[in-house]
Amino acid sequence: MEMTITKDEFEKVLYVATSKHMEVFESVEPYIEDASEECSAVIFGGMETDDARTVKTAKQYVCLDAFLNVFRQLDLVLTPTGFGVVANQTTSPASRQRVDALEQQLLVARERAKNRLIDNLTYLDGWGKTAAAVRCIRTVFYGITLFERYSTVPVTYDGWQAAQIDILEADMKIRRKISPEQTDKVLDALRCGKAGKEYPALLVALQEFTALFIDKSPMIGEKMRDILRSMEGDPSRYPEYMNSQAYKVNHYEPFENEKDSPAFFFVG
Repeated sequence: MEMTITKDEFEKVLYVATSKHMEVFESVEPYIEDASEECSAVIFGGMETDDARTVKTAKQYVCLDAFLNVFRQLDLVLTPTGFGVVANQTTSPASRQRVDALEQQLLVARERAKNRLIDNLTYLDGWGKTAAAVRCIRTVFYGITLFERYSTVPVTYDGWQAAQIDILEADMKIRRKISPEQTDKVLDALRCGKAGKEYPALLVALQEFTALFIDKSPMIGEKMRDILRSMEGDPSRYPEYMNSQAYKVNHYEPFENEKDSPAFFFVG
């Protein structure tokens, strides 16, 4: 999907790059095309859309991604309206602390834009069945806005990155408990924009479980038991789980060697 981004559109996304001159935009412009092509291939999966909201969100993501790709190569200076590029020897670069703080803010902003874009794409006909959809939504806890929604501490980009291992481990535990088949059904509905209708309570519960797992909460065991009780209380809604090996394991009863059992054997 090709996107043309103007200086005005760029500065609406990156107010810190606002300048009466063109130097910031011109420094980033060569990277915008690369970021657009990568977004089209990795996130859109080559699909096209003219949906205004989706296109707007895609441009926001591309602007942030392109700016961050060149961010450390720019000699940034703090200006009354934001950050600019050092244009002469008498202008001093912004402090390292200010630049580091700005980068962290922009990294979080890019993740939010990516999350919004993915959410929009789930309602694009056919996107949910693409490899891009599988890549973008690997688990029920696929975006930073979920992390912000459930987190009990301020969310940072580094914190979001550190949580990725826990998210994948939580997904494996979910699969062992409710079955890979049921998990995949939920994810398929999520990628196709239908999870809110088909699995509203279960989706939220699984996201809450993942958040508790990230936090290493002692409540994760009880949360999973609640999930299983809820699913087993409505078996017709969850046939993949009810007919799975996971269900049998959850209800496994060990053999008891009783005298009245046909399988009783004497141990002398």
